[in-house]
Amino acid sequence: MASGWRFELSSRPRLPDDALTAVPETVTPMKPTDAYRPDIDGLRALSVIVVVLFHAGLGVTGGFVGVDVFFVISGYLITSLILKQQAAGRFDVVEFFARRVRRIIPAVCVMTLATLVLGSLWLSPAAWIDLAASALAQTAMLANVWYWRTINYFNTAAELKPFLHMWSLAVEEQFYLVYPFLLVFLGRYSRRTMFFVLSALAAMSFVLAQGFLTTRASAVYYLLPFRAWELLLGGIVSLLPRHRFTRWNEVEVAIGSAMVLGPALLYDAQTPFPGLNALPPCVGAALIIHGGRSGTTLIGRLLSSRPMVGIGLLSYSIYLWHWPLLALARNLLGIRLPWPIAAGLILMGLGAAALSWRWVEEPIRRGASFNSQRFSARLFVATSAVVLMVSCAIVAARGVPGRFTPRTLGYFAARTDAPFRHQVSVDAAERGEFPSFGMSEARDTVMVWGDSHAMMIVPGVDAASRTLGISGIQATYSDTPPLLDFVVHGSQYGLGAEGPRLSRAVVKTILDRPVRLVVIGAHWENYADRSDFERCLRETVDAITSAGIPVCLMLDVPSFSTPVPEALARRAIFGLPTADLVVSEREYQIQNRLVNAIIRRVAENRAVILDPREIMTDSSGNWVAELGGEALYEDSSHLSGAGGQRLAPLFERLFQELGLGIPGQP
Repeated sequence: MASGWRFELSSRPRLPDDALTAVPETVTPMKPTDAYRPDIDGLRALSVIVVVLFHAGLGVTGGFVGVDVFFVISGYLITSLILKQQAAGRFDVVEFFARRVRRIIPAVCVMTLATLVLGSLWLSPAAWIDLAASALAQTAMLANVWYWRTINYFNTAAELKPFLHMWSLAVEEQFYLVYPFLLVFLGRYSRRTMFFVLSALAAMSFVLAQGFLTTRASAVYYLLPFRAWELLLGGIVSLLPRHRFTRWNEVEVAIGSAMVLGPALLYDAQTPFPGLNALPPCVGAALIIHGGRSGTTLIGRLLSSRPMVGIGLLSYSIYLWHWPLLALARNLLGIRLPWPIAAGLILMGLGAAALSWRWVEEPIRRGASFNSQRFSARLFVATSAVVLMVSCAIVAARGVPGRFTPRTLGYFAARTDAPFRHQVSVDAAERGEFPSFGMSEARDTVMVWGDSHAMMIVPGVDAASRTLGISGIQATYSDTPPLLDFVVHGSQYGLGAEGPRLSRAVVKTILDRPVRLVVIGAHWENYADRSDFERCLRETVDAITSAGIPVCLMLDVPSFSTPVPEALARRAIFGLPTADLVVSEREYQIQNRLVNAIIRRVAENRAVILDPREIMTDSSGNWVAELGGEALYEDSSHLSGAGGQRLAPLFERLFQELGLGIPGQP
């Protein structure tokens, strides 16, 4: 968050000016000038602290709101600076961009190259290529677009992406490319006009964000049009008139602090965000900034303390370095980092940030020999060229697979071993158009219906169908349960309110076509905590079996605490055993006891139950991650293609018991 975190109006902290008005004895107000405000550095510190603790998994479940606070700070400071320079008749757009380059680019370049080098030690070829590709997008100031387009239900977990945090810097960079020109244009009009224009633009952006949050959540999170209102809000605050310092300033800053800290502590990953829920922390930041413009409040004194100001001065560097260290560690050790390791990584990030600030950022920002537009242009070209060359070399070398043994590469390859991942749209289902598998033109047809956990069993159903001469059709969509009249609200990857339409279309197809068996699978634990789950499952099964069509309910496999391919690979890299990567029977029961009991109740006298236990467990009853040197999972909960194929004997036996197919013949 470049400008939001270190966009100062003067180079060094200064004490507030003498008081002008009578205030409580505990408070010394400052003059209403544009002097350096240490409380804003303190607000930066507060924001980066909650962000880092959230990213490290250390209890601040809503710490992601710190990014929104940074956007507001950035908008306030950039607008204040430009308006001040415009009023003095010395605003230069080229110099503005030159300063941005000197401020942002050197630290980003050093962090990027260091992360690419560290990634070579244990990232898979595919992950290292992805890291290099994201570095290219970052250099083009399109990191937010890159992650919007590439992070989806089947991608590597976001926690494993070392440059993911650069989406926010890209948002600010894109904002910088437009906003100064807007202010130059509006500078010919009154401040009142400027205020109303910025307010109208902010309102439009906010309405778009809230309107598209349920249908385009990823775009709303990553893209500038939906985030612009947060930056514009800071700009609007800079246009508000100053008032005489009163006790109301204390109240204003106190309310603002509560509006920032409350969401940071109360929100979590399930909170719909940004949109309406981003309003409290953003307005809170605006209140803190505005309330402190006329004088120093009690909370302002806390924010202006030396430790807070010190962290605030390093906040940009801290933000740059903390996330790559955490992400690289998660690639090595697993997503759930023990708290001592997470805390140690935070300290390492602070050390790297301090070194970056002292030896990279400050010398280039303050050095007289660097203070020119020509130098800034050369700096931008040179750093971009270095990152481009290194990143392109990694991509061209296909991630240098020779870094690892064939066994390790085999584990890594499971990450992309995901066949039959078909998303069947509602419209296609209503037209009766479904992907097929097995043997075409066969006598008997089997349907596999469900979410992504149904997709993962299709390799086994396909193999069994080919052996016995059976055709198959696939009715699947991620995070969309195979249940009639069951809606999953707030789903980022599923169909949400459209899910029942898909279910009705699937059941209609089952009844209209000569389907001989319906295999239903799902990530059941995602839906079982709903009070209407059992009823909807029973009604779904009854709707099919009442037509004389048998139903097979597939029990789910367990979820591991970390992506399996990476976990197996890092064990192989360090010569550690792989057979101990298991989910115990106790852990499996904790995950699935409730839903399995419901499924068994519903299936009684209605459906067949297929349990993957006999294939996926060892002699001790533990659920294993690999068999015969093959990774059974492509992430932490979805079976890989090889894992799904292991289920083929179960389906062969089931088909034969139901008299389906002719062995050896289509």
